[in-house]
Amino acid sequence: MKNLTRVAVISGMLWMSLVSSAKAADRVVILPFENQSNRPAYNWLGEGFALMLSDLLSAGQIPVVSPEERRADLTWTADDGDGGL
Repeated sequence: MKNLTRVAVISGMLWMSLVSSAKAADRVVILPFENQSNRPAYNWLGEGFALMLSDLLSAGQIPVVSPEERRADLTWTADDGDGGL
C-alpha cells in the first residue's frame, strides 16, 4: 500500500508539472508504470495509472497521445530497426 501511495503522489506531481508546462509541449506521451512489486496480479496497475493520468490531462485541455497511438508508434519504432530515425 505504501508503494501505491508513492505512485499516486508522483502521478500528482507529474500532473502539476505538465499542467504548468503544457504550453511548451505539442503533445504529451504517458508511458505505463513498471510493476516492481514481483506480484503479477498488479501488472494491470501500470497501464491503468497511465490511462487515468492521460484522461486527467486530456480533461485539462492538455493534448495527450492516446494509448493506441503510443502502442502503434512504439511497435513501428521497434520494427523499423533504425530507432525511428
